[in-house]
Amino acid sequence: MPTPGPMLTPPTTLAVGVRSFVLSQLIAASLNSAAMQSSSVMMCLSLQLVLLAPRAFAEASVPMLRGLTRGLAELPSCTEKPNFHLARASWCGEQKEPMACSKDVDSPNPIWDCHLQADGWCSLGGSPCAWPEGAPAREVSSDWQNQNSQGQATRFVTWNLYVFTLAGRIHPVVDELLRMQPEIAAIPEMWHEKGAILDLLNQRSGSVWAFATGGATEQFNDADILFRTDKWEHIASDLVPFSAGRAINWAALRRKSDGYTLIASGTHPLCCQGDYVITEAVDFVTKTLSQVQNRHPYPIVLMGDLNTGYFQPSQQLLRQGQVEAFGRHWQIPMTFTDAWAELHPGNPDPSTINDDPVRLDYVYFQKTPFSVGQSIVQSQIWPRAAAPAMTAPNTGCLFWELTLEARTMAMKMTKSGDDIDDVVLVVEEARDPLAGFGGDGSWYEIVPAKDGDLLIFESSRRSTLLRRFAVASETFGEGQELSLAVHAAVPSPASPEKACLLHCPSHWGSDHRYEVYSLDTSNPDSFPALEPLFVSSASKAEKEKLVEAGIAQIAPKQRHGFSLAPYDCSLYFLCGLQHFPGDVTGSFVYCFSLEEREWTEVEYTGTFPATKPGVSYQGCRFGQSCVVQGHRAWIFGGCVSNEAGGVQPTSGLFSFDLEEHHFEEIAGASPSNWPPALTAHSSVASDGKVFVFGGGDGAQDVYCYDVGKSSWALLPPLLLGPRPCDGRVAHAVADGYVVAYQQTEGSDPASEEPNVGHSLFRITREQLSRRAETSARDFRDRKPEGMSELDFLLDEATADAAFLIDDTRLPVHRAVLRRFAPALAKVVAEKPVVALNGKGVTIPAVQQLLQHVYSRYMDPVSPAEAEMLLKLAHHFQLMPLVQLCQENI
Repeated sequence: MPTPGPMLTPPTTLAVGVRSFVLSQLIAASLNSAAMQSSSVMMCLSLQLVLLAPRAFAEASVPMLRGLTRGLAELPSCTEKPNFHLARASWCGEQKEPMACSKDVDSPNPIWDCHLQADGWCSLGGSPCAWPEGAPAREVSSDWQNQNSQGQATRFVTWNLYVFTLAGRIHPVVDELLRMQPEIAAIPEMWHEKGAILDLLNQRSGSVWAFATGGATEQFNDADILFRTDKWEHIASDLVPFSAGRAINWAALRRKSDGYTLIASGTHPLCCQGDYVITEAVDFVTKTLSQVQNRHPYPIVLMGDLNTGYFQPSQQLLRQGQVEAFGRHWQIPMTFTDAWAELHPGNPDPSTINDDPVRLDYVYFQKTPFSVGQSIVQSQIWPRAAAPAMTAPNTGCLFWELTLEARTMAMKMTKSGDDIDDVVLVVEEARDPLAGFGGDGSWYEIVPAKDGDLLIFESSRRSTLLRRFAVASETFGEGQELSLAVHAAVPSPASPEKACLLHCPSHWGSDHRYEVYSLDTSNPDSFPALEPLFVSSASKAEKEKLVEAGIAQIAPKQRHGFSLAPYDCSLYFLCGLQHFPGDVTGSFVYCFSLEEREWTEVEYTGTFPATKPGVSYQGCRFGQSCVVQGHRAWIFGGCVSNEAGGVQPTSGLFSFDLEEHHFEEIAGASPSNWPPALTAHSSVASDGKVFVFGGGDGAQDVYCYDVGKSSWALLPPLLLGPRPCDGRVAHAVADGYVVAYQQTEGSDPASEEPNVGHSLFRITREQLSRRAETSARDFRDRKPEGMSELDFLLDEATADAAFLIDDTRLPVHRAVLRRFAPALAKVVAEKPVVALNGKGVTIPAVQQLLQHVYSRYMDPVSPAEAEMLLKLAHHFQLMPLVQLCQENI
């Protein structure tokens, strides 16, 4: 059964440290410090094992007899027990303890527990017997005799990676493997991703990992054997299939430091068909391993997701060697010790999947006829990572972190005359620092300040509200009103503590050319007055003074959808749709020098990125995104004219060299991952890459252009964040984060008063850069374009909680509920599974309610649905759904 990974829940981890069976308790205690430390990682099964060879055994002291209720003289001799000669020659080996345990079963597979020190330890019907002194040692191969370990620790891991979303989680999987640092691992549910995982492992750790290559591992649902090549040498390996496309993997591995050899094996029986199928698998697997052991006489470590619980007959069979179950007697040629249960007899069946009361994952040490060792030093189930539910390692997606969400009343604009220029902004007292303009007439942009805070410019037709968001405290400061409308804002390339603003006067008598201002942002408590760098709206006398001073020049005239690229003490003005008929300057490039405080027209080479440069309107490009990476501005998407005389969106990518002043169209090195034609999107530059977010269709897709590799990659979806269809999204890079700010319009269903929603999101630059290596080719069955939260509706494999209604389980994701249904999220905040009861709580109703939550309330509501959902929506405070229901009843 697939074991969900985090976030939407981690797989299960068991860390176990064991030592060889003749080490004293004092040595065992000293080994505790070397065992795997507790850590919050994905749950999987891992262990740390001290492997000793027989040469070391002779040097160990013979432990004192403890716990006996009778003397050795009262015990029967082990020589009288069935199959003593087999026990002496194989799994009991060079027995040094004075006692052993045996079940009095005359069969080819008697149960022997060797190397025990107390008769109270005998179990499963076994009885103690006195081991004869001077019993000859077993006959072993020369390879076995040459093992001479000094007690080195070895860490084993088994981890079901859950194949259905694995392609998008290559990086997180490697992160966790490197954090757990196993020497040998069995990895179920891994197919074509194996190569990508191995390549990244070796890339990040110095080429020390390998998979056992024997058998057609990509044709069966098995458990591939991964090992450290700097510590272990591959002797032999193979895969043996059994029913339902499943298989057993095994690999004989020899430790390079001392020659210790073992057989690492892994399997993953069929899920959800009852324990009979698992018992059949255990019968086949152990008999197969017995044949392997005849050729390679070394002890076995059996690992895997066995899809059944500790108390089931199949697991009793592994521990006892025989069991009565399903109307027959089962018997296998070997027995094992459960690494977890050995130290936790009071809790042998803990959850290893999604907090459900079931254990699926196991690490077994062979006990008979060969013994890996039986005294366990440490065993632990690692808890899930302390992180929000529904994060990248399990789903393959990336997730915005919501830093701020609030709603405020919108300030209203009223008209005092018929002319558009007579609009007067009526602003009531702003008691909330978030209170802003809102409405279709507003424009906003975010600019990072020097100290890592964010400046948010929100402009109406005549003024701008400026607010500072303190990242450290996650709070807004008081707003400050600027006396002009800001039409572009960028960090100053000349002074990190300043921002550069563009404003285009629109009153009658102005020449509608862009003015440049500077704003000092160094004081977090207040903003000084704007410093004018270039003012085109000066009076005639002032203009004559500017001409005499030699700083009068032709500035760019008003355009829509232009871009501003800051670089090396200059601001480059690129693209845009001309505002005035007959204006043919759409293909002109302007540069404003912050040192000289003057505009100049830039003479450039190459072809301007439009269809007919130099022709009014047809020669323009507008609505594009533009970022500076290196010494070039990268222009993507936007609108251009078409042959029919209209405009159409484009997916063209151009660069403009800010030093050589040269336009270049970028050809497609990765056409399969090339973004579609986009407009109303945005971009940021980070770590040598250009990230393109969303578009006018509301998609949450993220594309990455690697400047060094000249290639595009489609990232896993970036969910739980802003969508362009909900309103404009402004992005910026601030310190270690990419941040996004969005305003949305709405109304309170009770009062119908207009209000504005403010949302601020962030994601680490490191997450984006690392995940940029995971492109669309890693999604085997489907590309992730257009994926949304709705794709995870009722997805058991990725869920981390559930509602229980009449014994029917409806899986949910806490992160989605926290984002879009906070009251519902509180219901499952403490317990992963919660029963919902009450009038109107039916399976169809809750399914429909979740459908609307996961669709962000974008789906229509029929009158019948409205009648069914209104009370539930009120109860769980789902105001958007309440409004939809009220409108359709």
